[in-house]
Amino acid sequence: MTKTKFYFTLLAQITIMNYRRFNSIFVHKYLYPGRSVSLFFLVFMLSLALSAQEKITFVTGYSPNTIYEQNISNIIQTEMLFSGNPEIIEYIQADQGNPVINEERQLQVLTIVTGAEASTGFFPFFMEFMGMQSELIPDGTRIYGRLKFPAIFDFDSVSGTQLDHEQQRFFLQGMQDLIRQFPFPNRALAIGDTFSEITPIEIPMGEMAVKMNILTLYKLQRIEDGEAVFSIKQELQASMNMTDLGEEDINMTGAGSGIMHYDMQNKFITLNEMSFIMDFAFDVKETDVNIEVKQSTSIQQRCKIVANIE
Repeated sequence: MTKTKFYFTLLAQITIMNYRRFNSIFVHKYLYPGRSVSLFFLVFMLSLALSAQEKITFVTGYSPNTIYEQNISNIIQTEMLFSGNPEIIEYIQADQGNPVINEERQLQVLTIVTGAEASTGFFPFFMEFMGMQSELIPDGTRIYGRLKFPAIFDFDSVSGTQLDHEQQRFFLQGMQDLIRQFPFPNRALAIGDTFSEITPIEIPMGEMAVKMNILTLYKLQRIEDGEAVFSIKQELQASMNMTDLGEEDINMTGAGSGIMHYDMQNKFITLNEMSFIMDFAFDVKETDVNIEVKQSTSIQQRCKIVANIE
């Protein structure tokens, strides 16, 4: 291999690695499940209570002495279109094609076990993660804490993970903050009623910072067979500060839609399906290459009560 070809080969690999670094840090570890915490996973935390046959009032909470099991199935398709330096683009085209298309299929299982209720109304719980496909959060990782109906979560500790003390603190605080970001209205809803929520989120991530605004619209579609069915529409705008890395800021937009089913007798969400598309682009200055990314995610979450603990 000539020095020139080696040089461009190296630059092309740097370009791809820069995307993968960003993708692993932000997209997979935050927005989409299968790496760490996901926004859509947190929707499961939101339960409902029946106030009348024709209307529903939203509350949040789990029941004591209960084992819940949630199965999360994800299909993530990523398309990267490279442009810019012709010699690097030629190498990428020959090596992987252009655009580069990748698909991942993931299946995770989350088990939530709640304990006996104390006189204060609080009861202990832990969440156990399986199938996370992450060295930092291996199978068997548990989060411990306590909660109180309707919506008070207090995360205490995490075990079985490779996260250091500071990462554990950030992980637990992130869970705590994100759950508080999703308040449902304290009012009854009739069929056809809608409500929306704008969720601002700011996430420090080492040398970078991510700022997001998420608009979510819920609509009660129907009540049948003991379940309330809601449609979901979601829009996202986000930016990542890359100044300290010598790169331009990255701006992202996304939109999604889905549906969720609520078991009125047991007062929790049994099905949550979402399809989400996010677009963003960024330049890698050291290689003079631009990367346009389109990422499509399809998520299906099913939850059931495994057992009631006596």
